[in-house]
Amino acid sequence: MVRRLMMDGMPTSSGDPDCRFAMDAAAEFIAANIGEFGLLGTNNVVPNDCQRKLIPPCNQEFTRGNHFRFGFDGLEFGNRFSSSATYWVEYGRASRSHGGFLPELRRALAEIYDSYGPLSISNTGASLGRLLIATAKEMGLSVEQITVRIDGHRFPPHDESLPHRVRSIAWSEFEEFARSFASAFGCNDPWLAFEAVHGTVSDATNICSTAPVVLHNHNYNRNQGKEVGPPNWSFVDHEKFTAVNRWLLASGRRGVPHILRWSPELLAAQLDSLARRSRHDEAPDASPSRLTPARHDGRGHRRQSWTDAELGRKMDTLGLLLHAENPDCDTAHYYPIHRLLGRLDLEYGRHLGQVEALYGRVEG
Repeated sequence: MVRRLMMDGMPTSSGDPDCRFAMDAAAEFIAANIGEFGLLGTNNVVPNDCQRKLIPPCNQEFTRGNHFRFGFDGLEFGNRFSSSATYWVEYGRASRSHGGFLPELRRALAEIYDSYGPLSISNTGASLGRLLIATAKEMGLSVEQITVRIDGHRFPPHDESLPHRVRSIAWSEFEEFARSFASAFGCNDPWLAFEAVHGTVSDATNICSTAPVVLHNHNYNRNQGKEVGPPNWSFVDHEKFTAVNRWLLASGRRGVPHILRWSPELLAAQLDSLARRSRHDEAPDASPSRLTPARHDGRGHRRQSWTDAELGRKMDTLGLLLHAENPDCDTAHYYPIHRLLGRLDLEYGRHLGQVEALYGRVEG
């Protein structure tokens, strides 16, 4: 006969009528209240303290086959509804070895053109935008350059041989859009709101020229100003990076916010570059300025602000305001680089960090 101890320390038997009555009563209580007190019950769910609206289901390919996915808790391609929600991302597996960065970029542009037809490209002055425009021109694709000019400020040059459309906007109008964009879609970076404005100028599918590809080495303590451990690399995805995705779904527009993530093979080509591999080699002695490897315009728009100091100051001030108004949207997903390399069929051939040493390779 199975025996157990009650909380008062007195032994009872599972055959005891009183014990069976207590167990039945407990089962009835659980059945009646699990909707409130269960793990997914209302008592354990943080309310919509962000006051954001539900976004329509994803009905377009932001990347090939939407291999790059993101979300908050169990909501895929959705908005953050509570400050306690966990932001996550996932990447698809490579189906072949990459062919190098430029060949993979050309392949991405061809696939996007085949899917969406004539394209527009944000002409922000960022090097990625210039590369996309030049590559599309070389391929003979029908593309239109989109420039957004904030009244009273400089705007970047464009390729005179390709179609070009300009929209002028007052600073007050842009500031209003940026604050609304930040509140509705969780983004405290005004440069990403500026990217979204480019997507309103044409009906064509717009390719954004801000596509951060960021690696971070956790071994450096900025407060102490020194390395405090072995190299420990992660691939970084800030939740604000996908704010344009959420805006596109809510507005019913089509666009490609992250062309550098278009396919696992294109991402693999970037991570397999000599420049990035050399950063891993130098990791033990990395200074703060070298913690984030060279990237294709992680913050490309800021280059435009360098030619217009006043616009840069305005954007910085607006960024502080957006951060104060939306403190909940500043989280990031850190993907251990050795796990991501496994999905992309890459091997650096060296130890990549403490996480790998502790847990090994996790396939999934």
